[in-house]
Order: sequence, then structure tokens, then C-alpha cells
Amino acid sequence: MGTRILIVAVGLVVLIAMFTVIKGLLSGDGNKAAMLIVVQDQQALIHLSTNASTQTAISTTNKNSATTTKAVLTSQQAQLLGYLKKQKQAVSESKLGLKISSRVDKQLADALASSTYDTTYHDVVKSQLTDYGLAIQAAYKATPGLNARKLLNAEYDSAVLLQKQLD
Repeated sequence: MGTRILIVAVGLVVLIAMFTVIKGLLSGDGNKAAMLIVVQDQQALIHLSTNASTQTAISTTNKNSATTTKAVLTSQQAQLLGYLKKQKQAVSESKLGLKISSRVDKQLADALASSTYDTTYHDVVKSQLTDYGLAIQAAYKATPGLNARKLLNAEYDSAVLLQKQLD
């Protein structure tokens, strides 16, 4: 009788452990720090794109790219923030904007004054999109959850397309 209870108890513990592992793989807690970096990169690019779309000293290609980048990243950021919220990882506005660079803003303001805004914007955004893609890849590698990986995979595909549109 005592052996039977012990076997049932051990079986129950093993079953609970297996359920916990499977649930973690399917829903995925993810690497929240790596995902936070992705959301912050998105915010920095949204900031740059918003400012660029109001400029007159910008080529049609860059203006269209800025508009598309803003729309795509705003949508994807909302999805990723929703995912993080479900994981009980709320992101404050102050954390969200940590990668917005006053140095880059000044660089673009100086470029506007010297009539080189178009090429400077292009180079800055291309570099930031590259960094954004690398951040997505790092978050993907650090995230075991299938749902999070699907989300990050779609974001990476979009980042590649945004870079292509810029060229």
C-alpha cells in the first residue's frame, strides 16, 4: 500500500514537471531582456521615421520608407508589447524610449542645416535597421517559446523588407 502511494506520488510529480516544461515551450516566457531591446529599437526607429516623414529635404524613396517603417514597426511593437504584457512584463514609457538618441537627433538636425539630411537619414536608418535585425535574432535565440519565436520571426522578415525598401 505504501509503495503504491509512493509510485502514484512520484508519477504525479513527473507528470507536473512534464506539463510545466511543455507549457514553457509552447507559450514561452522568453528572454524578456532581449525582447525589451527589440521593443526599444522599434521605438527609436519609429521616432526617426516620424521625424523624417515631416521633412521636405528628403527623397521620395526615403519618405516612403519612413512612412512604411513607422506603420510596420508601430503595429509590430503593439504586438510585442501585448505579448510582454501577457508574460507580466509591462514596459513603461520611460523604458521604451531609452534607445532614442539625442546624438542621432542632433546629427540629423545638423544634416538638415547642411543640406545632407537625405543621405544622413538613409545611412542612420540603414544602420539602425541592421542593429534591429541583430537584436531580433538575439531575442529569437534566447527565447524558447514557440509563440514568441513566431512573433520574432515575422518581425525579422519585416526588418529585412524594410531594409530592402530603403535601398
